Amino acid sequence: MLSRRDFMKVSMAVAGAAAVGGTFAGPFVQKSLAKEEIKVGYLKATHHAPLFVALEQGFYKDEGLEVKPVLFS
Repeated sequence: MLSRRDFMKVSMAVAGAAAVGGTFAGPFVQKSLAKEEIKVGYLKATHHAPLFVALEQGFYKDEGLEVKPVLFS
């Protein structure tokens, strides 16, 4: 069984490797040039209003997203 000190050493090594490993993925991520349509479901309720505010103000288009709201039944 690992002592508390050894457990902490292993935990820190794993956490460090995970943190550093994620930094190398950036150059290898390929961005798609084709726009994909994203369908966002909504209900007829006031708490879905931010979706339509963002559509009206063009927030999604500024980020290169094509969003289509779909009414849930």
